[in-house]
Amino acid sequence: MAQKLKEHLKKLESFFPRSHPLYQILSANTDELHVRFHAPNHSKPFDIHCNLPDTYPRSAPLWSSDEDNASLTGLLEFLSSTSGAKNHIFNQVTEMLTSLCSLFGVEQPAEVELLKATIESEQAEGDAEPECESLESDGDGEDDDYPMEMNDLSSQQIFAPIEKDISAEDEGIDEQGQAALERVKKANLERYSTPAATSGQASAPQGSVTASDRLMKELRHIWKSDNHKNGLFSVELMNDNLYEWNVKLFKVDPDSQLHNDMVQMQTKIKLNHLSFSFKFPDTFPFSPPFVRVINPVISGGYVLTGGAICMELLTKQGWSSAYSIEAVILQISATLVKGRARINFTAQANAQYSQARAEESYRHLVRIHEKGGWFTPPKGDG
Repeated sequence: MAQKLKEHLKKLESFFPRSHPLYQILSANTDELHVRFHAPNHSKPFDIHCNLPDTYPRSAPLWSSDEDNASLTGLLEFLSSTSGAKNHIFNQVTEMLTSLCSLFGVEQPAEVELLKATIESEQAEGDAEPECESLESDGDGEDDDYPMEMNDLSSQQIFAPIEKDISAEDEGIDEQGQAALERVKKANLERYSTPAATSGQASAPQGSVTASDRLMKELRHIWKSDNHKNGLFSVELMNDNLYEWNVKLFKVDPDSQLHNDMVQMQTKIKLNHLSFSFKFPDTFPFSPPFVRVINPVISGGYVLTGGAICMELLTKQGWSSAYSIEAVILQISATLVKGRARINFTAQANAQYSQARAEESYRHLVRIHEKGGWFTPPKGDG
């Protein structure tokens, strides 16, 4: 085991020497790893440390950094909590680099593809860590064969969590939710295996291992939750796209003016919910979703021109990877009430709200609050 780990570390050092412009292995041994990432627009690089436990690869490497960066901290926490084949140091470095490049808008270095090819080669030759293989096998000792049928490592890793023990993971989800999960799995497998150019459709978000895994967990959590089952809100995927959600909010604080407006809304415009668009970036959960109101038009409630919402937790500065999407939905509901939101029955949503206008007002909002701070209600004040 120690000899194999030494070989893997040596391979990493050859891919990412001290002279590499973006990602450098500064030191590496069977106990610890020291890497450096040169993020653009940062005065100094990020130094990242890794402790390799005695139980590696049964246990994940433990990553840490002294840098005060919420996105980096969230990523390292995620990497330190993986399991199975994702514990392998090659997979860890691949995921780290992919996420960091997405977070900081940097083109992935060519070595990432070389590293993926190395992983695939080891898998094909049966040279993967035996501990990892045992964790990926089923109860009778036979290895799961689904990862080997995927075209590339990214899609293997992204959809492996979907394939595992569906009956156990989906217990408590109604038939409609389970059917939706199956459609998501099928649609995304097709999306990853069919190039956009040949399908004649616009390219869908390519996603990431981390984002897709987390979004599937969020969906399962929501569809099992009491708030969803009791009709407080619902979640639908747009064209079975895991990265685009339509959230419908059916209930708010019954003592609020917004509640009264929603009651009238059913008669006046034949609508029984507030509709929101949630779009998740490839860097989720280390970056927040982009959320905007779709329908109806809302005045006040911290809703901006175009439908964007003025909430600190929906910005990179206020976001935490620990937030669940259910909690975000509930906080949006509380913020609308706190901001005395009212429904504008005369305005047409398709004339007032659009993705482009919402993004423009959101960027303007962020610039203002970066200079002057935030005044929206605190997260616990809902």
